[in-house]
Amino acid sequence: MYNEPHYKSQGNMSPAEAAEFAMQHQDWNGPIYCCGVFYNDNGWAWFQKFIELYDGRLDGIHLHVYMASWSDDNNLYEWGRRWREVADQNGWDIIISEWSSPGNSQKETIERNKNTLPAIQNVFRPSAMFYFSWNYGWINSDLSDNDGSLTPVGDWFFETRSTMPVMWLARVSS
Repeated sequence: MYNEPHYKSQGNMSPAEAAEFAMQHQDWNGPIYCCGVFYNDNGWAWFQKFIELYDGRLDGIHLHVYMASWSDDNNLYEWGRRWREVADQNGWDIIISEWSSPGNSQKETIERNKNTLPAIQNVFRPSAMFYFSWNYGWINSDLSDNDGSLTPVGDWFFETRSTMPVMWLARVSS
């Protein structure tokens, strides 16, 4: 459920609105993961309020983890431990539904992703991770060019796929 509900430019829902809407869909027979928030302060505060108000079924948490600078590294460990702890206390799974560590070039993005991917796996221990690639904004993170050929980042993922639990998403175009 939801995609960045804590941001006005995305889902734009209060925790109360999200909890009320989610209760209307308890007949869903698949797993319920919530809420597509960022792993940082804003996402944590929003999610804490949501779970205070939501008394329905929840099978797991889905989070967005973007490391836009190396200074985010300490926050990754601090916040990752909090999310893992709340998941373990409630018997919830964690999925990283969006992640990337964009650099100023494809080469820098590869190096950053090489460091970020294992860190995310070690701290959050997610059952699945989805890399988010799009051709606007952070073009240095794209997996493919406009003609569909793999970029250097895409080549790295292709080579890494057998050793790292990385799942692919289709590129979003502007």
